[in-house]
Amino acid sequence: MDTLLANYIDSSFALTNTVGDTWRTELHSLGYPLLCCNIALSNGNHCALPQNFNPSDNLFKFSGGGQTSTLTDLLIYLLPSGNIISGVSLAVLFNEPALLIGILPGNSKFNLDFNGKALPTPGANEEIYKGRVSFTKTLFRLFGWAPKITVSLTNRSIPNPVNLSYDTYPGGRFESFLQNGNTSLNNVFVNFGITMEARENFNFIPTPSALDVGSGNAILNNADYSFKYNTVNPPVNSKSIPFDNYATSFNTNGINENHISFSSRNGNWLAQELQANSNTPVYPSYNCSFICENVEILGNKTICTSETFTVPAGAPSYTWTISGSGASITSSSSN
Repeated sequence: MDTLLANYIDSSFALTNTVGDTWRTELHSLGYPLLCCNIALSNGNHCALPQNFNPSDNLFKFSGGGQTSTLTDLLIYLLPSGNIISGVSLAVLFNEPALLIGILPGNSKFNLDFNGKALPTPGANEEIYKGRVSFTKTLFRLFGWAPKITVSLTNRSIPNPVNLSYDTYPGGRFESFLQNGNTSLNNVFVNFGITMEARENFNFIPTPSALDVGSGNAILNNADYSFKYNTVNPPVNSKSIPFDNYATSFNTNGINENHISFSSRNGNWLAQELQANSNTPVYPSYNCSFICENVEILGNKTICTSETFTVPAGAPSYTWTISGSGASITSSSSN
């Protein structure tokens, strides 16, 4: 967890890591527990596949507009003290005196446009946040003449403050308010003429963070966050993993599992590790990375008399079946 909070963005959208750096320094000085077997389990998938979207894709979008009464109703819905909101209190809330003209007779409208994007590809300097709220007052209408005043309450655009694609990296994912594959939300906002879209989930704890790759002393790059971590071929030297044993998520779909969730496989792994009576890892050779590639059975597709078929090494055993009649299987130790 040491690298989870590596970067902190303050209310001014500036990268501010002072508090986090102080905390990490203290954590390093304490070290890991002694005289026990220290293990780690990541919900990031074993094949290091990224999340189900790409860098720079939209994470959320919030847009729409309507009468100022709609904005008031929306704030009443969102805020406990919303029932006291009026044209005057809107001016105070947004610190915008121009909103006081909203209490004058005439047509008043607002427009919202917020967009947050996933961090871009490493090193790219792209916009990841755009937020704009504008207010338009039509003073009066006279013989086709309708003078208007438009005030921009906020209009901010923020570029990428870090240089890695943390949102899309393999790791335990965090579910948003949208679930079951939805990309838009049908709720009270729709009644106000506002639409909202968001990703179903995003990366919450990258795999190298859960495994404390490098113990917080090494600078991790894009390749480190996309590495297939296993105990057979672990990272070494400055980027070694300080645990006696560790495991990542394994499933047939290659998906990143929900943050702090357990599948049958990982749950059984954890249970056996906890029940061990020594500091010797239960599964010192936990590795299924051979399934991450497009494995093919090699051999002639047409059989007239006999044919030898082979598969890449990796599994402790192989089970072959054949359908139809007139054929049989003979196995050997080398194939």
